[in-house]
Parts: sequence; structure tokens; C-alpha cells
Amino acid sequence: MAAGAPALFDVFDARGQRIAEVELPEDRSLVAFGEDSVYLTRSDEFEFAWLEKYAAPAIGG
Repeated sequence: MAAGAPALFDVFDARGQRIAEVELPEDRSLVAFGEDSVYLTRSDEFEFAWLEKYAAPAIGG
């Protein structure tokens, strides 16, 4: 992945079939995920790390 490029993640179903691709903003990093939530981090101008919680995207499959 090129520096500054958005991160792309493949999403798989229970059978191992690729069902989607999720793109994160270039200034965020994936930390953890669960059934209902996604946790990302970002750094501010003072290099403080911020943990952000988002609703998991609805993905059919």
C-alpha cells in the first residue's frame, strides 16, 4: 500500500467467500471490530492517539 493511500479490507462470510471490500480514510487505522462496531484510531497534530467507535457497516452476504 502506498503511503497516504486509503486502507482497503476484504470482508468474508462464514463460508470464506469474499462478500465486500471496505475502505478506511487514509488517516485512520483499524484497531478492532465486532458484530456491531468498528474501532479506529487517528492521531492529531500533537500526536495524541484518539480511539473512535463506529457502527459496523451493513454488508449483505
